[in-house]
Amino acid sequence: MLWERVYVAGPNPHKLHSFAELRAMFGPLWVRCDRCRRFRRLRVTRALRDRDHRHTRFRCRHCGGQGWVALERPNTEPGMENYADDDRPAPFDQAATHARLRSLLPWWNDAEWAWRFEPDTGPPTENDAYRRRHAPANASGDLSIWMLGASAEQAAVVNAWLVLTLNPARIVPATHETHRIQGRSRPGGHGNTLP
Repeated sequence: MLWERVYVAGPNPHKLHSFAELRAMFGPLWVRCDRCRRFRRLRVTRALRDRDHRHTRFRCRHCGGQGWVALERPNTEPGMENYADDDRPAPFDQAATHARLRSLLPWWNDAEWAWRFEPDTGPPTENDAYRRRHAPANASGDLSIWMLGASAEQAAVVNAWLVLTLNPARIVPATHETHRIQGRSRPGGHGNTLP
């Protein structure tokens, strides 16, 4: 029986058993969920590049099932033709984004300030007054920030971080209603940043 062999010429430039080494040896990688029969391409980011693939676990964002690393595109394998390609952006998570904001900016004042992001408002029109200047083509959604009493530096830092994180198409002016709605009328919704 003949076995296909991989020969490496010279020293290995990647950390042993890392995702970077795995990608260099086998090319594109995928993560599949056998419970809900979905898969998506595994992007080897800086955070994942040097991690040991033997001890890294993945979870499905839909059903919570175990995710398995695949060397071949799953829907090309026999018996897996009905696996769905789930390579689309993750749904917006206001609570997780706000938790990251608070951990990075400990001076954020939940009692007085608020922000709100509506991700599904569609692309801006050519004459839209609130359209973000120099926004990339994939920008979408409306962002409003309420920071009454904040310094100009604080407002600039929060605005820059939220724009970088959320990539909104429009920056919509916030009013005192933004703060009121977030605190009382929409518990658990996209705008719920208050206790």
